Order: sequence, then C-alpha cells, then structure tokens
Amino acid sequence: MSLNQLIQLNALDLIGNQRNLANMFYLENLSNTAHLISLKSSKPFQVKGELLTPTAALLQLDGVIKNTLQMIQLGFTPPIELHTSPYVLSKAAAALMLKTYHIAMQQQWFDLLAINNHPYKAQIHLSLLQLWNEIRGYSMSAEAEKEAKGRNRLITEQRNQNSRIVSRLLIEHTNIQISKISYPFAIACNTQQLDMNKVEKTLVKLKSRMVDQLQQLNKGNLLSLQWRIQRTLPGQYYVNFLIYHSEQQPLQLPQNQEQFLNSFSESEQLIIRLDLSSVITQFIRIERDNFQGTNLEQWKVIFNSMLYPLKYYYYQSKVISAKFEYIMY
Repeated sequence: MSLNQLIQLNALDLIGNQRNLANMFYLENLSNTAHLISLKSSKPFQVKGELLTPTAALLQLDGVIKNTLQMIQLGFTPPIELHTSPYVLSKAAAALMLKTYHIAMQQQWFDLLAINNHPYKAQIHLSLLQLWNEIRGYSMSAEAEKEAKGRNRLITEQRNQNSRIVSRLLIEHTNIQISKISYPFAIACNTQQLDMNKVEKTLVKLKSRMVDQLQQLNKGNLLSLQWRIQRTLPGQYYVNFLIYHSEQQPLQLPQNQEQFLNSFSESEQLIIRLDLSSVITQFIRIERDNFQGTNLEQWKVIFNSMLYPLKYYYYQSKVISAKFEYIMY
C-alpha cells in the first residue's frame, strides 16, 4: 500500500483532498526514512579507509532535507507541532522531522557527492552518527513501542468492524450501494485566539445535523452509516461519510447551506460551516455474487486503503476521534 495506490483508488478525500497530497507524500517519505535509519544495521556511510560512501538511508535523508528546503522556499512550514498531541505521529518520524527542519532552516546541509573533499568531513560523519543513534533510540523506546501498538490496534479494529458491517449487509441484501462522501469545514474568524475545544464541539454538532438530514431525506433507504472527522496537516478539518444504502432510490444529499452554519457572538467573530459546495463523492456497488460490481474481498482492499494514512499520522483530541463511528439501520 502507498499514497500512489490511494490515488489510483480515487480515495484522496480520506486525507482531506488533493490539496493535502504533497504534505502526505512528505510525511510518508519522512516516516520511511526514519524507519531506514532506525534499523540495527543502518549507518550513514560505508567506510573504506578514508573513503565515505553514502548509504541508501542517507540518500533518502538527503531527499527529505531537499524536499524540506523546497517547501520552505515555497512558503510552506512543515507542521513541527506534529511531534506533540493532538496529532499522533511515530516518535522516530517526529524527531527526524524536527532535525531535518532545523538543518534546512540553518542551511547546514552538504553535497553528498562531494563529501570526501569537504573540509569538515569528519565532523559531518560524527554528527550523522549521532543523528542515527538518536533516531534509533526514539524508535526503540517504550513510548514508541506503545504508540506503534496503539496505531496498529486502531487500524485493525476499524478494518474488522467494517468487514463485519458489510458482511452482515451482504447476508441481508444481494447488492448494496456505498456512497463515499466528504465535506470540508470552513472556519472564518478575525482572531487567532480560538478555543479549539469549542470549535471542535461545533464541528461535531454540524456533523450530527448532517446525519439527521441524511436520515430524514433517505427514510427506508439507508442500511448503515459511518463517519469520521479529521484534520489535515495544515489544520483544515473535514468529515468523511460512508453511506450504505439500497439501489432502489438514489441517495439524497442536503442542499440548504444555512442548516450547516454556526455563528458565534459578535465579539468572537467566528463562523463555522460544513461546506456543501465542496462535496467530494464516489459511488461503489458491492455485489454478493460479483457479476458486474465489487465483491467483499475487493471492498476490503478499498477500505484498507482508506486506513493507510493512519500508518503515518492521525488527529486525535478530547472531542474528535480518529475512528469511524457507525449506525446500523
């Protein structure tokens, strides 16, 4: 599984749309590099006498740092707050992100191909060995092990839950329709001093209004409903819906934007809305006997792709969970 497969499956709504793809590629590359560095046998250079030859892990690190430099030049600052809650990122990747960001900002990187002619070759080699030991230490810590188990548990539980939902529906129905729908939240304010707990409670309230409206507009047509609110790396919120329904009637979506808008007091100057105009939809037909549609095993692959980004990061707070919640009808 990779982000490229996510693109092929038309599932970019699960990471907050195309606009967040570059951030996810950055994070995927960063995490893979941290894993390479963490391996027991990994080292920055192969050493033969006085000759230093960059390893595959160092070449990948070189790519991450150059990517970070390019993003900084384009005005993008990597979200360094990812190493703390409420974002959940692997400890080794979070530590490497801070290190690479500092190197890029200080313009402290070097040309790998010219390392053997560099006047500070020995110091560079020593610094990289220290970096390797730090990242390896993070990856082997008890905290990192606990976080990795929690991440794997989150993915496994959701995969098994969805499999039970769809299997049960296919026992009762020969064919089912799945509408995969995502909406962004638009937050307008004139102050940076936001009470994010209050904001997120409002997002959940607007999501609940959407669930109520879907139920009212599609009475007798809904079989099951799943949803999840998440936040992209730059900080935009969005909600994913997986709506399981019969093929007898087309799914009806709410159209009245005023029903999904929340205004706070004038002093707060804050407006939050579920943006109906920017909806992303995809329709998938699942057949029990698989004559023309998708079967259960194929759907499991698609749903597993939706969980793939959780391998690198997810958003979790007191109000918002990374899990898909669900209703069976």
